[in-house]
Amino acid sequence: MHSIFNTSLDAPPEPKTREEAKVRAIYTRFHEEIIDAYSVEGNKISSNGYKDLILPWSENSGLSPTTAALFDRDAFVRKELPREGLAMGGDTAKAVAKDPLATSIWQRVENLLNTFDPVTRWRETHPELVGTDKDCVKLLIAETVEAVKDGKANIDFRNLLPGRTTVVLLVKRVAE
Repeated sequence: MHSIFNTSLDAPPEPKTREEAKVRAIYTRFHEEIIDAYSVEGNKISSNGYKDLILPWSENSGLSPTTAALFDRDAFVRKELPREGLAMGGDTAKAVAKDPLATSIWQRVENLLNTFDPVTRWRETHPELVGTDKDCVKLLIAETVEAVKDGKANIDFRNLLPGRTTVVLLVKRVAE
């Protein structure tokens, strides 16, 4: 089986606190100025959780019927995984413990953002800013910490970059 992991964009719930609203605004701006601005077509397909992905058995897949028949349509699975462990209410220590490179929730968020293709493209466009306090991810984290003052406000990180969800697609080849 082959799997595709992704984070898709769903409408987030309303912020519960003033701090969460501030942080949401910061992340929405980041999404518009970095994620949207530096996305390519593949990012757009993945941003909706691959709901519009053309699968091998789709009529418009461009594959011959012989090639399309190599894939088991009935075995296809699309699974949205919960974003557990990013809420600040008690599970934070568990969430941070899951990421051996993160010493804080801020580091975990930074590590996650560092993997985004649009962030990589932004950095390719602005190589002189990479790793400095003007780096797009470092700036985002600094603005977030400032917005919550002591960095320990009750922010539900699952709803940042608005409402991202992890998606796994499993496509199985037909047994020969």
